[in-house]
Amino acid sequence: MYRFKIKILLLGLIFLGCSLDIAANNKINNRDDAVVLLVVIKNGKAIGFGTGFVIAPQLIATNFHVAGVNDVMVLTPGNKESIKPFKTKKLWGSSDYDLQLLRVDNLNTAPLSISTAPIAKGSDIKAIGFPMVAEDPIEFDGIESTVTKGIVGRIIQASWNEGGPKFNVIQHSASINQGNSGGPLLDLCGRVVGINTRKAPSIVDIKSGIGVTSQSEGIFFASSIEVLVNELKKLNISPTIKSETCEFSANPTSSALIFGVQNSKFITASVLGALSLACLAVFFSLRKKEVIRETFTQFQRRSSSKGTSVETISRNKYQLSGNDSNGQLIRILIGDNFSIGSRIRVGRDPKLVNISINDQTISREHAVIELNANGLRVSDLNSTNGTWIDNIRVGQKFVDLKTGQILTLGKVKLTLSKV
Repeated sequence: MYRFKIKILLLGLIFLGCSLDIAANNKINNRDDAVVLLVVIKNGKAIGFGTGFVIAPQLIATNFHVAGVNDVMVLTPGNKESIKPFKTKKLWGSSDYDLQLLRVDNLNTAPLSISTAPIAKGSDIKAIGFPMVAEDPIEFDGIESTVTKGIVGRIIQASWNEGGPKFNVIQHSASINQGNSGGPLLDLCGRVVGINTRKAPSIVDIKSGIGVTSQSEGIFFASSIEVLVNELKKLNISPTIKSETCEFSANPTSSALIFGVQNSKFITASVLGALSLACLAVFFSLRKKEVIRETFTQFQRRSSSKGTSVETISRNKYQLSGNDSNGQLIRILIGDNFSIGSRIRVGRDPKLVNISINDQTISREHAVIELNANGLRVSDLNSTNGTWIDNIRVGQKFVDLKTGQILTLGKVKLTLSKV
């Protein structure tokens, strides 16, 4: 009977939690159409992708590093028949803030709302974008964004460039990858609180000629939306701004999680349902308690039962070892810290890649190494000096890298071995 009472109480809490979560998800899903795919074009060819979002009528916000230099085309979500490309015009941009505004004629999508309410450490947030790692393995009949969920880790005063102006940057744990740049960071009411910009890089720490990778997990950064709001005011553009606290936000300093500051009928019904189930639990608690007895044999059987788990971490350890263009010894370990399916970006710029190698013959973003069940695969990222496996040049399609083979990045030669 005690277990039965606990189940009723838990059911009430689950009912409340699910009700809030469903309502919050509806807020996100209803405005998914305002997040668009950006195709970066140079000399008539697509060279990259990013994310943007409608911030005002016929106006797209994104990152400067996505759309600030080259031409950009906008593709709205939908199936193949409904996809329509839109040309863009640059309205305003800043490399210091890594923000860009694009004018898009004839784009009739309603803009997202902006939240100017303070967002606290620990608040729930969601990121929407078009990570290319999600699109590459499979083919779709259209364009659809990806949503990830996390919490606010902290809010810091920082700058994207050394010596640049400082402003509020949101550190969060909603996963983003290449292609997410410029996409919105949303509270659970579907309102923009930040613009996703970067993730913490993993680097090769070289000591005494030996380099060991340090993989970052769950650390991502977004510019606070207040920076963009200030620039919109200067341009006499009036976005939709909401100043009240989100009713679904799990703000640790607010009671809005339970009651909701907007007093919505949906949440009220959810709370009443949860309270009804709690009353049932109290009713049953007044009844005579039952004594549960268990034989020693039953205890042994129960104690010996074990669950199963699914292993997703690679049990193979690989090492890439060799020399850079100056003869400096390099060793990169790839093992337990990477899961099956991981794609590890290699290049010279630690802000853009997972593994940074400080060699001038390597491009800022040079190549991708994929870890799968059978081993490693390599793809080039349009590098200046090329990627080679033995004497065969690697293109943008993935090529298997086998133990004993030499991977050449620019003039850095690394031999693959198992550890």
